[in-house]
Parts: sequence; C-alpha cells; structure tokens
Amino acid sequence: MKRLWLKIKDYASAFLQWKYRNYAVVLFLFLLWFLLLAPNDLNTQYRIMKERKTQRELKRFYEAEIQRYEEEIRKFKTDPDFVETYAREEYLMKRDNEDIFLIIE
Repeated sequence: MKRLWLKIKDYASAFLQWKYRNYAVVLFLFLLWFLLLAPNDLNTQYRIMKERKTQRELKRFYEAEIQRYEEEIRKFKTDPDFVETYAREEYLMKRDNEDIFLIIE
C-alpha cells in the first residue's frame, strides 16, 4: 500500500512540474462540464436517442395500422361479400334462418 502511495505521489509531483499542466487542467474541466454537468450531457443525449427510437417504432406501427384500415375501408366500399363476412365474424350477426353456435376455448 505504501509503495502505491509513493507511486501516486511521484506521478502527482511530476504532473505539477509539467509544463502544460494548465492546459490539461482546463481540458479536464471542460470534459467534465461537457460530459456530466452541461444541459445536454451524455445521459440526456442517450435518453433522447432512446426516445427517438421508440417514437420511430411507434410511427412504423401506426403507419402499418393505417394501411391495414385503409385496405379494409376499400374492401367495405367495393366488396359486399367482405361486408357480410366482417359483420358475421366481428359482430356475430346472422341471417333470419340461421343459428350461431359459439365455441369458446
């Protein structure tokens, strides 16, 4: 432990005698500010990137849903058999002379 302390002490004294130590201190303080203390630090940037990725995925999902619903609307307007099939499956409608049996698993 004492050897380690002496090594650290040697490095510290060498740094204090170094010609460019002021630049190194300023650079260190700038990096500290830039990475941790600024309003747009790394943590904030990471959180924003993550949120953007989530928003893009939601956008893709909703665009696919819009396409699916537009296709259904087109079928409703053009295909009467689709309207009947949709009403039977989704709303359990039936003709007058039919009985419906629901099988629930």
